[in-house]
Amino acid sequence: MSDDKDGTGLVSGGTTILRAYGLGGLLLVIGFVLMGLAIYKGPDFTETSTQNGVLVGGLVVGGFAVIVGLVLLRRAPPPTPAPTPTTRPRPTPRHDVYIAAPMAGFGTDEAGRNAAVELVNAVQAALRRLGIEDVYTPVLARPDAPSYESPGTGFDVEWEALQSARRYLLILPPTMPAGTSVLMTAGAAIALGIPCVILSHESRSALPYMLEGAVQSRQVNVRLHPYRDIDSIELLIRNDGLRLFGQEPA
Repeated sequence: MSDDKDGTGLVSGGTTILRAYGLGGLLLVIGFVLMGLAIYKGPDFTETSTQNGVLVGGLVVGGFAVIVGLVLLRRAPPPTPAPTPTTRPRPTPRHDVYIAAPMAGFGTDEAGRNAAVELVNAVQAALRRLGIEDVYTPVLARPDAPSYESPGTGFDVEWEALQSARRYLLILPPTMPAGTSVLMTAGAAIALGIPCVILSHESRSALPYMLEGAVQSRQVNVRLHPYRDIDSIELLIRNDGLRLFGQEPA
C-alpha cells in the first residue's frame, strides 16, 4: 500500500509541476533528481564499475534533462497573468436627480404610500422650478403596488438608473414601513460616489446607524436636512438649490 501511495504522490507532484511550469520545468526537476540520486546512491554499490556506471549515467542523463528543460523554459511563452477585477465605469449621467422614498414596504398601508407620493411630487415640482428637468423617481413611475415589477427586474432597473444619476435625494417620511428596501438605494448611491441628500422628517429620532455614519463621515458626500412639512421642503429647495448637494449651480 505504501508503494502505491508513493507512486501516486510522485505522479501527482509531476502533474502539478507540469501544469505550473510546463514540460521544461518538469524535465528540469527530473534532471536534478537523477543527478542527486546518482551522487547519493552511487557509493552504495560494492563494485567500482557499477558505482562509476551509476554515477556517470545519472549525471549524463540528468544533465541532459536539465539542459533540455532550460531550453524549453526559455522558449516557453510568459504565463498569462490572472485577470484582475476592474470597476466598471459609470455610464454618462442622464438623470439630474434620482429621488427615492419608501414605497413597496407600505404593503396595504395606502395612506402611508399616498403620503410618500405626495412628498415626492412636491420635491420634484420644487426641483423643476429650479430648472432641473430630468428627475427620475420610481415612486411616481409606479405609485401603485400592482404596477411593481418582479424584485429582480426592479433591482436591475433601479441600479441602471442610479448609475446614470448625477445626484441622489432620499425622503424619509414620519413613519417608515418595516419592510422597506429604500435604504438599499441609499447605500448604492453612496458606493457609486453620487452626492446624496437625505430629507428626514423632524419627528424621526435618528437615522439608521450606518446612514448616520455616512452623514458624519468625510469620506463621502452625504448631507442631512430635517423637514417639518411639504412647505418647509419647498422653501429649503428654493433657497439652497443645488447647494443642497454641496455643489455650486452650473
